[in-house]
Amino acid sequence: IEIWGNHFGDIPLADIKDTLEASNLGVAMISPYMDFTGDTANWRQSLATAENFLEKAVTLGSSNIRVFTGVVGSVDASAEQWRSAIKGLKNICALAAKTNVNFALETHPKTLVDTVESTLRLLSEVEANNLTINLDIYHMWEARQDPLWVLDKLAPFISHVHAKNA
Repeated sequence: IEIWGNHFGDIPLADIKDTLEASNLGVAMISPYMDFTGDTANWRQSLATAENFLEKAVTLGSSNIRVFTGVVGSVDASAEQWRSAIKGLKNICALAAKTNVNFALETHPKTLVDTVESTLRLLSEVEANNLTINLDIYHMWEARQDPLWVLDKLAPFISHVHAKNA
């Protein structure tokens, strides 16, 4: 299953782990929110969020933590917002370097991962083996990118998929 970050609440992590094991369920991805393109406070909070959810992912045996870069699209982002996001992603990937956990960039409108080109740019500039893609193919279709072309270009980097239709 995928667990949305906000759903952890105040439930002890050991209780969640016990419930998952009793139900014979694994956790494919944990999905918190991060913002590496906002102000300094959001950037620092995003690092803390990544560290917090990395502990959860390791404890629950999840191989992926979803990452949003922020709420600015790739075309609208300033050079400083790009630098900030790249620096933040490098930091969180370094945090997880000795684990089996990936940080999976979700392809999503109004983020730095809203086109194939911008997604490949982030992957190239961060240069971390544990930075992967959570492909939300619907969002790429919304952005008028041919889903088969998207899949062909991003397939080597995909660690999780959101499949849905409209």
